[in-house]
Amino acid sequence: MTAPSKAAMRAEAQRRIRSLSAKARAEASARICGHLRRWLEALRPEPLAAFHPLATEPDIRPLFVTWMEQAARILLPGFDEGAWGWREADLGEGWQPGYQGLPSPVRSAPANPASVQAVLVPGLAFDRLGTRLGRGGGVYDRLLAGVSAPKIAVAFHVQLMDDPLPREPHDVRMDQVLTEYGWLDPAGLTPHGNLKAEI
Repeated sequence: MTAPSKAAMRAEAQRRIRSLSAKARAEASARICGHLRRWLEALRPEPLAAFHPLATEPDIRPLFVTWMEQAARILLPGFDEGAWGWREADLGEGWQPGYQGLPSPVRSAPANPASVQAVLVPGLAFDRLGTRLGRGGGVYDRLLAGVSAPKIAVAFHVQLMDDPLPREPHDVRMDQVLTEYGWLDPAGLTPHGNLKAEI
């Protein structure tokens, strides 16, 4: 039997996400933030690379406030001079529309990807081998190319696929997956230290 294409898997992931009500997404996001907050307090990975969530992604923005209150550094994706890169964000200055309408900090500065201690990564779907399926633009493949730190997928449980996702040589694998139900160590991967110290 022919394996599903990436386009078919994206459509299935989008169908699953749409099946969640706004209330269900909010409740799942709160649980994910709870897991992440305890993890941050235990390990303090700094700087932490994160993402500004789309409406269909787990809302991790409350963590930005927690992290800022501890005077910790947060890096977010930014698009400058025709290329994607990590930007150190001054989130106290607010947000503005960025590339393709994605929110971007009003004030930010380029950051060295080699300095990143951990990355929170969104996506459309993930499997139990750590494969990530994005939206097809290759943005995170480029962003993660220079990052050796642990890569943590952040997703709703419905985005976790039982069957292996299509994977190409340039696709970056995740070290762990976090959903509202907790942490998953992908099979066949060696976690970077004790990433889930609080569970």
